[in-house]
Amino acid sequence: MTKKHQQPVPLFAAGELSIRPFCEDDIPAILEVYRQNEDFLSLGLIPTTSIEMVRKDIAQSLEEKGLFCIIAHKQSGIIGIMDFAPRRGGPGTSYLALLMIAAPFRRFGYGKIIMCAFEKYLVKTYKTKVLKAGVMVNNPLAIKFWKRLGFSIGPTPKPLPDKTTVYRMSKNIG
Repeated sequence: MTKKHQQPVPLFAAGELSIRPFCEDDIPAILEVYRQNEDFLSLGLIPTTSIEMVRKDIAQSLEEKGLFCIIAHKQSGIIGIMDFAPRRGGPGTSYLALLMIAAPFRRFGYGKIIMCAFEKYLVKTYKTKVLKAGVMVNNPLAIKFWKRLGFSIGPTPKPLPDKTTVYRMSKNIG
């Protein structure tokens, strides 16, 4: 009999959603979230997902002292992922590396709900004053989403090592 790992305690909750660090048992569900986001991933260099992609993203998050988390819905289970690095960029600054919601759960306001609770969590837990994110320049829906949440676009796009280009976006939250 295989013993299941105990799930980590949620970092914060937002209504019927909770956000907690991933555990190894979450990998299959995380892969499914990635598969549900191949429309987003197709904007980059690797349009299809794999378990290797998921593991590479998790390893990179941990290497950058980030928190790779799952977004769980009370009834539906894992519906998304969030990867962020508190204090990346110095004291008072945190960086959101990734927010993905599985396709069947988009357009229900979950992104906005999560971000509102996330900002409060960052201010309370890490004394964050500025939240930064990078958004691919060829992703107009994401740019519109982040602008609606009060993020502003930096003056020049930034090319990344993976050959994609992002707008540096930021928001004062504390």
